[in-house]
Amino acid sequence: MLTAVAVLAALFVAVRDTVRVNRLLAGQAADRKRSQALEITAWATGESDYPDTPPANIIGNPWHAAAHVLNNSSAPISEVEVEIGHLNPAGKWESFRGIERRHILPPGGRIDAAFTEDHVRAMSNPKYNVLLCRLTFRDNAGVRWRRDESNNLIEIEKK
Repeated sequence: MLTAVAVLAALFVAVRDTVRVNRLLAGQAADRKRSQALEITAWATGESDYPDTPPANIIGNPWHAAAHVLNNSSAPISEVEVEIGHLNPAGKWESFRGIERRHILPPGGRIDAAFTEDHVRAMSNPKYNVLLCRLTFRDNAGVRWRRDESNNLIEIEKK
């Protein structure tokens, strides 16, 4: 009887440890899959020619906006698209006109995409005071990724 209990206990421990190892290996595989994508960064910048003047007192549109992408990985990325915009009062993404596209961004490569006044004309309205960007790209393994406006990394498609 004691031997049967010991065998069952050993079997339980073996199954539990196998499950733990499998979870650990799956987590490591997911980390490896995301490793290149985690090395790609994007951000938006914006400034006014008149930073101390209330927007209502500005004639024309003196805003300058840009989206920036940096490939910090050791491999190229492709199908790169970056757009600039903001979240509206309902929390929904609104893109200003225009998406910057590049076929390939090599390791260490950078995109500095200036958006013209036409792209950011509405920025003289105070509700647009926070610029954000979205980025989509395909990594070297063929997986398509999106960095959303909150900088979350999301797998969106496998090749």
